[in-house]
Amino acid sequence: RNILQAMLQLNTESSDLLRLILHTAQRSKEVKHMRWQDIDFKTGFWTLPGSFTKNGKSHRVPLSPTALEIIINRQS
Repeated sequence: RNILQAMLQLNTESSDLLRLILHTAQRSKEVKHMRWQDIDFKTGFWTLPGSFTKNGKSHRVPLSPTALEIIINRQS
């Protein structure tokens, strides 16, 4: 538990990846391959194309304010 808390407090790509996995409940591979073009910042949805999902079907993931903040911070 302490290791997880320490990692989440770091400001690194790995901690952001872990935080996005936790906030989106998506597979690590899907989060790792997230593309800017698949994120709608106005509606707060991330659309995963079928080519990136395990089952081959596209789906939309609602992004929490915290998830959006992590993504926006990665953009800068």
